[in-house]
Amino acid sequence: IVKRFGEWLAMLRNVILALGVIAIGQALPPLQALESWMTPRRTTLLWATTATAALGWALLMGAALYRVRTGGGSLTRAETEASVKSVKDSRMMPYFWRISRYVTPERSWGAGFSDEVSIGQFKAAWRQALWLKDTRWRGLFLMGLGAMLMTLGGFGAIIVLCPPGLKFLAGIALGYAAVRMVKAFRSS
Repeated sequence: IVKRFGEWLAMLRNVILALGVIAIGQALPPLQALESWMTPRRTTLLWATTATAALGWALLMGAALYRVRTGGGSLTRAETEASVKSVKDSRMMPYFWRISRYVTPERSWGAGFSDEVSIGQFKAAWRQALWLKDTRWRGLFLMGLGAMLMTLGGFGAIIVLCPPGLKFLAGIALGYAAVRMVKAFRSS
């Protein structure tokens, strides 16, 4: 019970912090000017951000399928059922999904791949241009590029559509993620 209470307090603190950031963002004149600039261009900017996110999604999914085809393997029926069960039992899924019943069809097919790389390995592979020679690295770099474009497009759409306070919050979140990634790449 004490742990659960601590989790609720942490969540409450984060909500209060986010509301404070939004309130500050609403009051900043540069964000008001940005909103004024974006208003007549909103449709064009939304198309650009949505296209960026869609391209990222297509690259990520295409590269995942590429990795399955070039470095993955077929899954047995038991592995396919275990994969479905692990997703179904995930705490991230809505409650009604977790209590539902899923039956794997008589004829089912599954394929997958598993891979893990450190940032140091990623940097070394980039320096050696392994994406030109190796299918594994080509798929991993395309997946990374796709994830980056999806993130930029998604946050871009939020920034285009939302009022100044939420623009500020989204910008801070995107900036924080960028700084953390740069620090991780520099330190490895």
